[in-house]
Amino acid sequence: MKLFDLLSQRFNASSNIEAFREMQDFILLWMIFEKDVLGIKNESRRGDRATATLKNVSQELQNLSHFLSVKLVDASLLKSVYDKQKQLYVNPSNPSRNFKGFYLNADQKELMTKAFVDNNATDEEKFEAVLTIIFKYRCNFIHGDKELQNLHIRQQDRFRLYCDLLIECINAKETIKHENAIGKAY
Repeated sequence: MKLFDLLSQRFNASSNIEAFREMQDFILLWMIFEKDVLGIKNESRRGDRATATLKNVSQELQNLSHFLSVKLVDASLLKSVYDKQKQLYVNPSNPSRNFKGFYLNADQKELMTKAFVDNNATDEEKFEAVLTIIFKYRCNFIHGDKELQNLHIRQQDRFRLYCDLLIECINAKETIKHENAIGKAY
């Protein structure tokens, strides 16, 4: 009830708290994705005590194929997300202002250019690029300076699509765990 009251006061959402469901789902699903798919737990952000190495999402996304095969993810859903992102971030072969505004390290920039501008990425690289944009979207959502109501209205479809892909990845990883457990039983 407290959330409903806050949304009603701040965003004139008195009649429909469900309007913000996708944003809530997105954040929760991302947290599950980090933990269950990439194996990043809160203590991992403080570093591994044995090796003093810090696990972070960018590094783990570069190693995505170690965690999850693109073949286990619904190809049509992945294509939908890829096409939507390409439409948003690349204007016929030229990166848009939003694409150029991403804070990318050299490896991410190379991957994004290969996947979205040059169009010569493998399926695995496209998968990594798509999830990297979703990660950047998550970072911008949490750390950026946003007006929540406007963000939701403009990006509701993206929240839904990204949630669908995160659910697909989480379920695919569960399938791998289940198959491994069955294999060890025999």
